[in-house]
Amino acid sequence: MNAHGEYEIKKDGFIVHVYPAGAFNYEGIIELKSEVLNIVSTEKKWVLFGHHTNQAFVIPEALDALIDAFNEYALHGCIAIFQEASTVRADTLEKLVKPSVNIPFEINDDKNLLLVRAREAFERSD
Repeated sequence: MNAHGEYEIKKDGFIVHVYPAGAFNYEGIIELKSEVLNIVSTEKKWVLFGHHTNQAFVIPEALDALIDAFNEYALHGCIAIFQEASTVRADTLEKLVKPSVNIPFEINDDKNLLLVRAREAFERSD
């Protein structure tokens, strides 16, 4: 099956920003994960920052792949995950994803607050 879901990735120091759009299937999650891991391949520690809109979502069959991706990131130096999300997306992430992720995982619709928390997490990890 073809990968579905579009994204843009920007690295800013220790933060990897992911801007997803569209419906992500299993293959789309795997493609995104591979690209993120390629970007951080030389980093010892980093933070993932997802910027979700109401136009981005993961189909139910791909939720396990998303959880696996988040946990694999932890094996490659990711120390925390921050997700900027609307209430609708936040509820889904909070109930279906966060309980299975093995590193700190925070969801909020306040991007500036999350950036502060990301910096604090990074500084505490020394």
